[in-house]
Amino acid sequence: MEVATMKIICTRKALYDSIQTTQRAVSSRASLPILSHIVMSTQDDNLQLTATDLEMWMQCSTKATVEESGAVTVPARVISEVLAALPDEDVTIEQKEGGRIGLSCGTATYELLGLEPEDFPKPPEVEGEASFTIKSQDLQTLVERTLFATSQDSSRVTLTGVLLTLDNSTLKAVATDTHRLCLATADVMDVAGSMQHIVPERTMGEVSRLASELEAEGTITVNASATQILFECGESRLTSRLIEGQFPNYERVIPTESEKKLIIPTEQFRAAVKRAAIVARDDANRVTFETSAGTLKLSAESPNIGTALEEVDVVREGDDIRMAFNAKYLLDFLATINAEAIEMELTGELSPALIRPQGVYDYTYVLMPMQVRSYVSTP
Repeated sequence: MEVATMKIICTRKALYDSIQTTQRAVSSRASLPILSHIVMSTQDDNLQLTATDLEMWMQCSTKATVEESGAVTVPARVISEVLAALPDEDVTIEQKEGGRIGLSCGTATYELLGLEPEDFPKPPEVEGEASFTIKSQDLQTLVERTLFATSQDSSRVTLTGVLLTLDNSTLKAVATDTHRLCLATADVMDVAGSMQHIVPERTMGEVSRLASELEAEGTITVNASATQILFECGESRLTSRLIEGQFPNYERVIPTESEKKLIIPTEQFRAAVKRAAIVARDDANRVTFETSAGTLKLSAESPNIGTALEEVDVVREGDDIRMAFNAKYLLDFLATINAEAIEMELTGELSPALIRPQGVYDYTYVLMPMQVRSYVSTP
């Protein structure tokens, strides 16, 4: 008869919250049965949970009363659903005979079928070529300002992630799908080494979520090797594979000079673009920009819907313009800023526009124009 080797007690809420965080690394289509499980292992007076899909490893620790040390695996989806339905009382988890995992809480008792914890893939060691610390709020801002521009085209894998470049005390984040490009920068601390790596979009999204769970003044420590990156966020650790390949030379597509400039009130512009986009949907989200004195006219046309015309007061420098842009791409950018106005620097009808919040120089959005349709102008 096997002897129970692990027994812990912790609060239902603490265990459930940790399970919810950890299981985000569990694949919905696990290639191996063990990958649909979470490993629970004891460390001093903590319970550590680990999950992976072999691309990303999520680890989370929570306080527990450890009566017997050891490790077990539990099916992630099942234990999450059980814990969600249990009362807010202490939960006891202990290893039983035959690989069964006992779970009791109040009057409820369950025995779940586990697998051998020794078969679970261990997180890779990240012995870094570079490391740094960044404020959690700054990391969230970097992700918010870049993630939406990553490509969804799996045939161009290097564009499906965010390029992170560490240079002295500055971290640059870049994303592009070739139609638009985002560049955001932030100050970092405790810098060692330098790096330039492409981090998968999913990883960056999960790190941002972990960062949002930290206190306002919380920090995140990052270590990177040639193939892996590790983010340490409070009681959680996220290890991820890096994307191999060469990121495009993004600097050459960022305009360095302009002939025309518009200063546009953000809220008025956002509302006008959002309304015009309703009509523009049938024309590849195309919205035409045309200036006249201090007015920017936004127009859209659809043979199945009709026409739209919006006007926004602007400050214009240089000649009048007539260009077209993708309304969705504009709205994606506008959703990430809270400045009162934006600056749009322009050159030719087919040259990219450089857009940023007015007076902000740590965030740049480069947007390729669309071909202008020969619509009949509305008086």
